[in-house]
Amino acid sequence: MSEKTAYVNVRVQKEVKEQAQDLFNSLGMDLSTAVNVFLKQSIADGGIPFEIKKARVPSKRLLAAMAEADNLMNDPTTKIYKTAAELFADIDQEADSDS
Repeated sequence: MSEKTAYVNVRVQKEVKEQAQDLFNSLGMDLSTAVNVFLKQSIADGGIPFEIKKARVPSKRLLAAMAEADNLMNDPTTKIYKTAAELFADIDQEADSDS
């Protein structure tokens, strides 16, 4: 005897659906099976079976550091080092000259 089924209509972006179908097909299942797996796991877990977080907004300090890094990368006078040893040697040399 087969189980009774019910239809669930969900609207998603076309590209999301296509990417999900490709992913689940590569895992050997269709989209309907994947949704059933998600729903059954949600029931078993008593909630969504993964953590949901809101997007982290970079702090002002991080944004300032990122802007500074961009400026340095685009400044032709910025000294570039090929190795960490080269960097530390230059730091030591500058420290010696400051003494």
